[in-house]
Amino acid sequence: MTIRRRDFLKLTGTAALPAVLPRLARSADTVSIYDLERFGNARILNLTDTHAQLLPVYLREPSVNLGIRAMAGKPPHLVGRAFLDRFGIRPDSADAYAFTCVDFEKSAARFGKLGGFAHLKTLIDRLRSDVGGGRSLLLDGGDLWQGTGLANTMQGADMVEAANLLGIEAMTGHWEFTYGEKALRSNLGRFKGEFLAQNVYLTQEAAFNDRRLSCGRDRTGVSLCADRTPQTIYPGLDVRHSRRRIAETGRRAAQQRQGRCHRAVVA
Repeated sequence: MTIRRRDFLKLTGTAALPAVLPRLARSADTVSIYDLERFGNARILNLTDTHAQLLPVYLREPSVNLGIRAMAGKPPHLVGRAFLDRFGIRPDSADAYAFTCVDFEKSAARFGKLGGFAHLKTLIDRLRSDVGGGRSLLLDGGDLWQGTGLANTMQGADMVEAANLLGIEAMTGHWEFTYGEKALRSNLGRFKGEFLAQNVYLTQEAAFNDRRLSCGRDRTGVSLCADRTPQTIYPGLDVRHSRRRIAETGRRAAQQRQGRCHRAVVA
């Protein structure tokens, strides 16, 4: 039996189609999710808790998130169906897959893996270009350098380079501090953005001085600063280490900056 090249390609293409269909369904469902209407003269982009996951992963959101006391049953302590009902999200949608555990196995087969720094870089560049050069800030909320075997082996050094490639202008720390002061300072020496932290105690002495950073290089008059009085994570609970508060920022810096030439203060 003789099989022509054209027939062979047609047969193999047909066989491969089922594997492509989930991707087609995914792209059709999310085609305009980042087609944002432009407003204002600047754009602030934020990412957080990527935990060194350079490649796309399957991520199932939790089915339990306990809110304590006054926070019980309120965002961000809603999960599953309660989350969908609260925000009016359709159960079989891409948003439901991204934000809840509802029908995870079914949705994972349809929508595929999430994240990946190559995808983030493409998206970030697109969102920056929409507003023009020098009119955007990329911020990271921490938990960037820790979370994989490679990152832990390199004590976050690999993720510093990834952060630089993304173009992060400013970040803060969370699990980054678990590498210790020596590794942290080494990483900060290679990080091209600003690292924002205040009242950090890794030992009995403060790990950083009290110099306040004017972050974001004041692009188009936008300045970043802390604007939060000392507070606890949950009402009635306190977070302390060595009898010293480890999370405290001041409102005075924001008030001082508002009196300067900045056209906007983002706190």
